[in-house]
Amino acid sequence: MKPAYIDLFVDRLCGMFPRDNIGRNTVKNAWGKDDYLLEADQSMGKAALTIIENDPGFPSLARVKGVFRKLQQKTAVGQDDCKTCDNTGWDNGQRWAASTGGLVMVMPRQIMKDLGHDYTYVTKCACERIT
Repeated sequence: MKPAYIDLFVDRLCGMFPRDNIGRNTVKNAWGKDDYLLEADQSMGKAALTIIENDPGFPSLARVKGVFRKLQQKTAVGQDDCKTCDNTGWDNGQRWAASTGGLVMVMPRQIMKDLGHDYTYVTKCACERIT
């Protein structure tokens, strides 16, 4: 990203987290000289903002670079590659079984001992589509 886009990125983050007392100019100076961000694609900045806006507070540079790296991996792998979660980021344990011609549960059901009821659950998928 060009330094002007990094400045805009920081401004957008400051707007998302207005209660955090951030030295905006200090952050812009530091992040604007970071080699990794300077080489990053501008379109990843927009995608990163949608992920980071769910964070509890203003992100560190390490957090931002981690989000960019995950976005690069997803771009390299492709968006339609995960057969486990169908690109939702959540593994519900259902798999298509060619042998039976239908869905099967691969995750065990959990039993609530007090009530004796079965319930299902989801976990984050290994593809890490949800951050």
